[in-house]
Formats: sequence, structure tokens, C-alpha cells
Amino acid sequence: MRYDALSNADEDVVLKYQSSLEHEGLLQQLHAARHKDCLLQRTSVGIHKDDLLFELNQRPFKQVASQGQKKSMIFALKWAQHQWLQEQTGKTPMLLLDDLFEKLDAKRSAQLIEWILETEAQVFLTDTHPDRVADALKGSENNWGKIVFS
Repeated sequence: MRYDALSNADEDVVLKYQSSLEHEGLLQQLHAARHKDCLLQRTSVGIHKDDLLFELNQRPFKQVASQGQKKSMIFALKWAQHQWLQEQTGKTPMLLLDDLFEKLDAKRSAQLIEWILETEAQVFLTDTHPDRVADALKGSENNWGKIVFS
């Protein structure tokens, strides 16, 4: 997993799919919620209420993760989505990475830059300090068609 590479596999991250269908069938849930759903004018049970739960070292990720860990997870998920789209379509989608260095330590930033330099995708990245981007990409100009800083 991409998150493991960013964290140097020092953190135990688990993704769980949570569904109310694990406990009771959909028809039973719909029947039990019918009166409430009529009042609300929407369906309150079903797969649209399912959720993805992330855990960090067996604890809820969003409660215990640092800002850098959360940012790392966002980038890891973006990268996984990018890879999946490429596999499904046979085309290389663009990759948009916002505030690349914000809240990331040097090791995680370096790993992200390495991924960016290895990809064939067109990558748009932003950062509030253009000099950080220039420093991170120094010496890699041969890998980029054109680098524009503004």
C-alpha cells in the first residue's frame, strides 16, 4: 500500500467497510424504518449509509492521526485511485496534488516527490512556497518536460 511506503511501514493502518447489512437484511431494515423514512422523506437505511473506517494502530484514524498522517493518507488514496483509473481505462489520468509539502515531514515529502518523478502522468502540484518545490525538484529537470513556477 502507498501509505506504508510514506510511513516507512511504521504504522499499522487498516481499512474496514462498515455496513448495517452485516447485522440485518435490507428488507427488515427498510420495514423497521418505514415510518421514520416517511416523516423524513428520505431513506435512512441502505448501502448509501455504509462507511469506510480507517484505523491507525487499532484506533480510529481520524481521532488519533496527526495532520501529517492525515495528509499522507489523502495522498496515498489519491495515488491508489489514480492507479485504479489507469488500470480500468488504459489511459493515464492527470494527478492533482494540493499543498504538497504542507504538514509532511521531509521523509514523506521525499517519497511523494519520488513517486511524482516516476509517473508518466501529468502532475499538477501546488504549494504555498514555490522555493520548496524548486528545491525538491532540483536536479530532476530531465524527468520533466517543463517545470513552471509561479
